[in-house]
Amino acid sequence: MSSIESPSASNRPRLRRWAIGALVVLMLLAGYAAVLHQLSEQVGAGVEASLRVAPTVEDHHHRAE
Repeated sequence: MSSIESPSASNRPRLRRWAIGALVVLMLLAGYAAVLHQLSEQVGAGVEASLRVAPTVEDHHHRAE
């Protein structure tokens, strides 16, 4: 005798695999976003540290208007 399964019972393992795959993809994307954020923070801090304040020069030259 063959076992008779409902169509929804045969789809459960497939649905479980899709759910696990989706969770893995979401976790990888979250990790990628965290690394990207960390790198952008480091680059931003490096750029900010390399900026120098320009000295203020008073303009004594009178320009014709």
